[in-house]
Amino acid sequence: MASKAQAAKEQGNSAFKSADYVAAIGHYTKAILADKTDPTFFLNRAAAYLKLGKLEDAERDCTSTLAIDPQNVKALFRRGQARLGIGKLVEATQDLKAALKQEPNNDAVKQELAKVENVFKGEKQSGPSASKPPRRRVPIEIVDDGPPPVRKLVPAEASPSRASAPFEKAPLFQEAMQNRDTLKSTKVGGGLFRTNGNHSLITPRSKYPLPEEEPDKAAPPSSAFAPHAYLASRPTSLFEFTRAWQSTTSAEHRWKYLCQFVDPAALPQLFDSNLEPSMLLSILETAQEMLSGDAGAASKVLSYMDGLSKVSRINVVLLFLNNEERGVVRRLCDTLGDAARVRPWKSVL
Repeated sequence: MASKAQAAKEQGNSAFKSADYVAAIGHYTKAILADKTDPTFFLNRAAAYLKLGKLEDAERDCTSTLAIDPQNVKALFRRGQARLGIGKLVEATQDLKAALKQEPNNDAVKQELAKVENVFKGEKQSGPSASKPPRRRVPIEIVDDGPPPVRKLVPAEASPSRASAPFEKAPLFQEAMQNRDTLKSTKVGGGLFRTNGNHSLITPRSKYPLPEEEPDKAAPPSSAFAPHAYLASRPTSLFEFTRAWQSTTSAEHRWKYLCQFVDPAALPQLFDSNLEPSMLLSILETAQEMLSGDAGAASKVLSYMDGLSKVSRINVVLLFLNNEERGVVRRLCDTLGDAARVRPWKSVL
């Protein structure tokens, strides 16, 4: 187990030197799975996480390193870097001071600690108290100590109108009723309207009856599902392949597109080092569904699995699959039999 862990570590170091940090993380993870007692594996993976900007993961791996080796200066330094990026300034200061206590002449630790102190100073200068304007005294002049003058409300004089004049002299309700009965109502006449309500502008609706409405006709039957236009041409890039693949959720259309326009031997060049786990699982699930309906498709599925096995970093992609995702690979291999139980698929079984 120790030899396997060391071999994986060396592979990770080689990938790290080549700036292939994703592959380095995969190799360091294999080393950790083989031997969880060596703090170097966690520490190296933390360095790769820092390069990718995955600060929380780097902090966690440094903490794992310090659980094994509490005096590890590199772990304190890298965790201080990660915590500074996250915004945990107090914890970052504690880590960097602890590292500087062990190595007082470490310039890298001094520079990182100076960064934290500068951030602290910037926060103090831009704090809430600094943004408040200074208070000023405003003189208050007392105009009058006495109570405010009382104003008398004078009712406005009612303007008499012709219609309301008879009611002004009626002191009693009965007299008002009599006055109301004696008023003459005004009539509307002349122009377009008549006193009887008839008019000559708008033609009555009854003269022009609406045509009888036809009963609702049944909607024409919808046409059969037609594949998207993206599925009708050979992809010239991974972008075009992904766009075509995602333009439909039909396993049948996806499989026809794959068999018609993508040769299994072209898969390594098509995906290069950009094959995502989600795309790999989608292809394998499509193949599984086609096998369920057509056992004769086994040879075609095996040819595509062989092409996928030659894609760059396929081992890293399989390494990061969870148990449920690994189950997709297992079910497909169980359906195909021993012919599919080869590398790299064998590592998932």
